[in-house]
Order: sequence, then structure tokens, then C-alpha cells
Amino acid sequence: MRLSWHFGLGRELGFVFWALTLFEAAYGAFATIWPLWIEHLGASITTVGLILGMAGVIRPFVLLGGSWLADRVNTRNLLIVARSFLVAGIVFAAFARTWELLLITVVAYSFGELIFPILHAHIPVHAGDNVGRAFSLTCTIGPSLALIVTPVVTSAVIDSFGMQGALLLSAGLSTLGTLCIAGMNFSRDRELSRSDTAATIADVVRHTNTRDIIAFHAVTVFALGLGSTLLPNFLQHQRDLSPGLIALLAGGSAVGTAIFGFASLRVTGIRRAPFLAAALTTGCTATGFLLLALSDLLPVIAFAFILRGGFFATWTFLLTAIGQHAPAKIQSRAFAVVEIFGGGAVSFSPVVASVLYRVNPSLPLYIAVCFGLVMAGLIVLRYRRGFEPEPRIQLVADQTEPVEEMSGLPGEMQPEPAIPA
Repeated sequence: MRLSWHFGLGRELGFVFWALTLFEAAYGAFATIWPLWIEHLGASITTVGLILGMAGVIRPFVLLGGSWLADRVNTRNLLIVARSFLVAGIVFAAFARTWELLLITVVAYSFGELIFPILHAHIPVHAGDNVGRAFSLTCTIGPSLALIVTPVVTSAVIDSFGMQGALLLSAGLSTLGTLCIAGMNFSRDRELSRSDTAATIADVVRHTNTRDIIAFHAVTVFALGLGSTLLPNFLQHQRDLSPGLIALLAGGSAVGTAIFGFASLRVTGIRRAPFLAAALTTGCTATGFLLLALSDLLPVIAFAFILRGGFFATWTFLLTAIGQHAPAKIQSRAFAVVEIFGGGAVSFSPVVASVLYRVNPSLPLYIAVCFGLVMAGLIVLRYRRGFEPEPRIQLVADQTEPVEEMSGLPGEMQPEPAIPA
């Protein structure tokens, strides 16, 4: 069997695969060192939590405004500009000399997050009947494999060039991912959004299946974020690990995420019921936090990081559930909403975690264990209630390279001929 650059996903989803893989690699280089860099510039642990949480305040305005703009302007150019702001913000942070200047990076980074709901909504448009497989490859397996390699590279960069080198590495990887966006064609998304009356946030809220999945996603991400967000600081202060070793251990999370991603392709139950699979990954993540709180043995910490990979798999499984159960008309808005609330949960959890950390450095981990296990149980109970089946987007996956013609819109390609259902 010949292996193509898009792994059988088709041209469009191939670009999505490589873009998300490179963006996740950039995030891996950035997120591991970011709280340590803020603290290095003189911020207290409470201030670190507040800076990490600021993105949650900015994100709703960026994502809602960007979702509205994406229906009205050239989507590809919008994403390139937004991601360029992020790259510039990271480079600026690398040369900042006081933590106050990092607030500029927080704002710029929030603009770059606009890419995710738009690309997530782009996946079902080109996935045909293989929505679960498409999400697993583009959002779980590709990014997690990148995160396996990135910590090794980041650790070596930190040892050679310091934490600044890791930030610049992140900026470079994000730039490469942005180049993949330049090859995408969003004309089908535009056709779909114009085929019916434009969906609103109220439509998403009124749809029971979608609303429930979004709510479970936000609360579960917040619960697991309590244990994850200040983990680098905990390991440095309480376990006396170096930033380079912490970056290397972070690769264990990617290994765990990749294991869950491959399982979603091979295990029928996980592939057909990603919502239920999220309960399994949530429970695994909570178990990893418990091990991190109780043990200072390096092999145990490494195994706990593998279990922590369930955090990222949980996010993807719940996104896949939206792709399966949300009507085609509201999917683009649904993915924007899930990014707002999910991203807000990730951003708000450091604020709460920093308060708990000041009481006891292990307390955020213990709270995350209890909260995570409760959410795993609630996900199982909601799954047993069942989901009403919804029609999905009736477009087949791309298998060949489409002919590209330039349209009147700058940088946009002509819509491809309609494919009979």
C-alpha cells in the first residue's frame, strides 16, 4: 500500500493534518516552558495563574468575532493573519525583560486560536462518512506524534539556548503550520454556510445533544486543567526537576494521547462512541494526577505523564462527538462555542489552581483527581440516556487533487463541482 502525504484523507484534510500537527508541536514547545518563563521574569505564582487565565477573557471576543468574519471575508487570509499575530507575539515574549510585557503576547496568542474552530468545522465538510477517522488522524494521532518528538527537541534547545530558545522554536513551528493554511480551499464551507439560513449561537444552545456535549466538554476540561496547568511549576519546586527534564517528560503525555488515538481507529466501541471514550480518558488522566501527587520516583512520574495524555484525547473525543451528533447547519457555530467554553476553562483553571497551589502545592492535583472521576461518571450516565441521531454533512471525502482556479476573491479558489450524493 502506497503511503501518500495526506494518509488517505484527501488533499484538504491532508493540509489540516499537517497544519494541526505543526501547531500542536508549536504548542508543545510553548506550553511546557510558558509558566516557567513568566515566573522567571519576576511574576509570583498567583500572577502566573492570572496571566495564564487572561486568555479566557479575551478568547470569546476573538472567536465570536472571527466566526462571524469567516462567513464574510476570505477565510484563508483571515487565518493567515490571525496566526501571524500569534507568531509575532511569541517572538516578542522571547525578548521581553519584564513579565508585564507578556500581556501583549497573551493578546496576540488569543488571535491565533481562531484557527481551531474553523479547521474543526472544516473536517466534517471533507470527511464524508469517516468523521471519526478524520478527527482521530487530524486532531489526535498527528498532533500527539508531534508532541512525542517536540519535548526531546525542546529539551535539547533549552539546554543549549535556554528557555528563550524554546519560545523561538515554537514560533518557527507555528510559521510552518501557517504555510499549510495557504494551500487550503474553504469554498465548500462557504457553500454550506449559504445553503440555509445562517445558524446562530441560540441554535446551538437549543439543540440538546450539542448543548450537552459542549457543557460536558467545558466542565471536564476545567476539572483536568486544575491538575495540569501548573504541573511544570510543581515538578520544579516540589520534585526538583529541571526545565529541560520537564519538557522531556511532557513527551509522555503525547505517547498517551497517541495510544488513545490509535485505539480510536482500531477499537470499534471507541470509534462508534467517542463521547463514552471521553469517560475512559478522563479517568486515566485523573489517575495520572494522583500518581504525580503521591510519588517523587521518576519512573512513576513518567508513567503518570503517559496517563495525562488522556487530557488531550478527552478534548478530541468530545469534538468528534459534536461532529457526529450536531446537525450540519450549526456545526461551525458549535465548534466556535466549544472552543470558547473549552478555552475559557483552560484559561480559568490556572487562576483557581494558583490559589489552591498557595494553600498546598499538591492540592490542585488532588482536587483534579476527585473532580475528574466525578465527570467520568457523569459522562457515562449521560451516554446511557442516548443521543438522537442527526443528519451529517452529505459531502464525500476528497481522494484526488482538485483542479484549482482563481476566483474573484483574492487568495480563494473556485468551488469544486458538486458531487452527487
